[in-house]
Amino acid sequence: WIPTSILSITLLAGLGGIIFAGYKLFLLQKTWNIKVSFDSEDREDKKYQLKHNQRLVIGSEGINSIDCPGDEIRGYLARKGDHLFLIPTKTEPIYYREREITQKEKLSGNGITLNCPQNHRDFEIKIIVNK
Repeated sequence: WIPTSILSITLLAGLGGIIFAGYKLFLLQKTWNIKVSFDSEDREDKKYQLKHNQRLVIGSEGINSIDCPGDEIRGYLARKGDHLFLIPTKTEPIYYREREITQKEKLSGNGITLNCPQNHRDFEIKIIVNK
């Protein structure tokens, strides 16, 4: 009965590992919905879809970009697996949680507020992530 028990436990562990790996693969394939709203009333909310290993440009005009003041690209919102990162370009300042971001930063939570100051005025971008 001992060899049968060991074989049964090994098979159950292998089956559990396969189920877990399949679930993680499913989560990687799922598209995230991102809603971006601005603090000014004259700007409309925008919605984006972000897949695994995709990114959104912050500070440019285009299909996969979040418009903000200034001529330069401030950074990128990048999805890697089940994490969202803010990658600054260091050309224009970008703030997260009231501190300037100078290197790649992992963003936590479903509600994110970024500040992109321009000409001594704050420009807040509110991001809501639906995973």
